[in-house]
Amino acid sequence: MISIIDIGKTELKVNNTPIDLEYLNFSGEPWGSFGLKIYFFTDDSISSDNQKAEGYIFGRICEFTELLISLLPLEEQDDIRITTCYPEGEVIHQFVKKYERSRLNRTACIAIHGCKCRICGFDFSEKYGPLGDGFIHVHHITPVSEIKPGYRVNPESDLIPVCPNCHAMLHRTDPPLIPAQLIQKISDSDSKEQ
Repeated sequence: MISIIDIGKTELKVNNTPIDLEYLNFSGEPWGSFGLKIYFFTDDSISSDNQKAEGYIFGRICEFTELLISLLPLEEQDDIRITTCYPEGEVIHQFVKKYERSRLNRTACIAIHGCKCRICGFDFSEKYGPLGDGFIHVHHITPVSEIKPGYRVNPESDLIPVCPNCHAMLHRTDPPLIPAQLIQKISDSDSKEQ
């Protein structure tokens, strides 16, 4: 028989900090937030009858957990004030793989396409004056991580100038959106607002 522990996972967070369920201790800092996630994993190696039984058990565990949480002294607050501040700025050393980019390709892309975002039309010079002159991100339509070594990037067709917001949205999915998809999403969003 397969136990629920083999196919499930429980995660508890207090103040957005994971709590080890073996050493659960509710004393200490006042609570700012409480979160609990329970996962149920299915596996092809588990028979259909066992999956149904395990699913039933998992459902009862979820109901029991909801009951338990309802008994805790928790109150929903409309005006949430953060009373605890947490430190930031600790130096962390990371080793990452970085893909080389050519400044010449960036310069050529801007010379060809200009400094206006090709997705939303934002122009830093228009908004910020001389401070914004020449500022724009350049997006690789094919992700740099997928370009084979030695490939010669065509600044006209492989690169596109985009504002930082659009650049972030392009990379919000994996694989990144293609520019036409993001343009369509903006268009769809604009038409819903009208």
